[in-house]
Amino acid sequence: MTPWVLETLGEKGVKGTFFCVGENVERYPDLYTQVLAEGHAVGNHTHTHMSAWESRERTWFDDFDRAEQLIDSRLMRPPYGKIYPWHVHKLRKRGYEVIMWSFITYDFDPESKPEVALRKMQKLKGGHIVVMHDQPKAEKNLKVILPRLLDMFPAERFGVIGR
Repeated sequence: MTPWVLETLGEKGVKGTFFCVGENVERYPDLYTQVLAEGHAVGNHTHTHMSAWESRERTWFDDFDRAEQLIDSRLMRPPYGKIYPWHVHKLRKRGYEVIMWSFITYDFDPESKPEVALRKMQKLKGGHIVVMHDQPKAEKNLKVILPRLLDMFPAERFGVIGR
């Protein structure tokens, strides 16, 4: 999926921010290098996509730290959007910016309808953050949503978080 996302963004001259799961960076190092080489930003999304709400604090930070060794960024997006305020405080003390979103497309949900997401996205304004997933279970919806979203707004309305 990531090569298709990179190609689609490249065709429109748009840069994105890729919140990477560390084990995927290990599995696909050339793809991670390509994301950076094409001028996109990256962020830490933990090593195993671990939910802070479903793990012990030390276990979660160990997972985060493992990803930190692979992902050169001070940006972090918590898996599932679940993070405790004291985790955020600790991450900020370490120089991280925790990024949430304005709109999530639910592209990963087989029951979701891309048309619904696109209709709601028409209300987006500059500075809004849209979350999409470049993973196999999101492929069908992502291939509808991403090109149409890019067509909805001029390229200069898109920005990269952290740049």
